[in-house]
Amino acid sequence: AGGGSTASREGTCGRPIDLELGSTVSGSTMEADDVSGGRCVPGSAPDVVYEFTLDRRANVCFDMTSTYDGALILQRECGQALSEIACNDDAPDVRHSGLRESLEPGTYYLLASGFAEARGTYSLTSAVSQAPSPADACQQAQLLTAGQDVQGTTAGCLPDSFQATCAAGARSPEKVYRLNLQKRSRVRLQTSTNAHDGALYIRRTCADAASEMFCNDDYRNVQQSLITATMDPGTYYVFVDGFAGGNQGNYTLRVELRNP
Repeated sequence: AGGGSTASREGTCGRPIDLELGSTVSGSTMEADDVSGGRCVPGSAPDVVYEFTLDRRANVCFDMTSTYDGALILQRECGQALSEIACNDDAPDVRHSGLRESLEPGTYYLLASGFAEARGTYSLTSAVSQAPSPADACQQAQLLTAGQDVQGTTAGCLPDSFQATCAAGARSPEKVYRLNLQKRSRVRLQTSTNAHDGALYIRRTCADAASEMFCNDDYRNVQQSLITATMDPGTYYVFVDGFAGGNQGNYTLRVELRNP
């Protein structure tokens, strides 16, 4: 649809609402226009358009609570579906939507939207933080020690820099760890989370998605993940992640090594 024909209405591409990152705003799509669709939301639900500008690379995080089946759409060019960066419908249910993205400097457009024809009122919270590159995250990976539990969290405004072949892509924030094997070993890696649907995967080369070796989403239930494998000597990278988008929180990671 684009915003050209509705330039006089606030919350369209012609008059986007300035979004101050780090704040919470309230709004309604009840009288809004259908500005643009999103990959994650079919139909022609109305949208309220927000605009924000970054002067440096940063993590941006958006969480929306709505009285209807809401959605969030992030675009580089307002109203242009082909410029879509991210889209989220349910995180983790139809009344909540969330986005976690690492963005380069520039101006962006966030659309408070809905599934199909859904519309209503919402509360939108934004946050911004420094964004390390995937290479930096790999370099800073904490070394794992066999037999010791690691307590951590993926909560907060953290980036989704890595994805996986399981867990619907594991498009939630993650933490990266390093595992050094001195000899061929039977490896058992397990995570448990307090409340969210976690995921666990291993790569041979940290920043190379094609080097993924193992991936597990649910072991017994959605709050546990388990990988067991016999692995050769070398360095491996372990990722603690979450199912799809918006699954983040506290976790415990444990690694055990045995002779094969």
